[in-house]
Amino acid sequence: MKVLYDYQIFQIQKFGGISRGLAEIISHFPSDIAYDIAIKESDNVYLKEYNLDEVAFRFSKKLGVVANNDLAGTPFYISLKDLKSVKIPQEDGKKKKDLDGIAYNVPGQAMVTLTDGKKKLYEGELPITQFGVIEYLAPVLFNKNSTIKVYFDPNTGGLLKVDREEGK
Repeated sequence: MKVLYDYQIFQIQKFGGISRGLAEIISHFPSDIAYDIAIKESDNVYLKEYNLDEVAFRFSKKLGVVANNDLAGTPFYISLKDLKSVKIPQEDGKKKKDLDGIAYNVPGQAMVTLTDGKKKLYEGELPITQFGVIEYLAPVLFNKNSTIKVYFDPNTGGLLKVDREEGK
């Protein structure tokens, strides 16, 4: 059996009342009942508390992984919480000078939770580029007297290592 819930009460209420009751009911469904809340974004605390807020993907026993809006599969939910591990520089009001050098990402950390709506399948910290900042390697590193090798993380764009070999 599949149940599709109307999203409107979760957009109207941030907490309490009907939205709490619906979240409680959904969180106690038996595993053979699939559900969906047709919502894109909401500040409702119960959607977040019960990890009902974002369908990452669905899994069908016959089709495998299917799109997050394909009701042929059971929904799996993802939750991201920015741990604010990277300090974002404050604007000082002065005109920004042109930034030179090679840009790279300093990814931030996020607490990522993946659930099937009832139990946690994964919870842990992961680097998330969008929660970080962009930094620059100074152009003075790159001159004719030495060879510089820069290694970047292919997943996050973060700087892994800088090697310098002096010229002969």
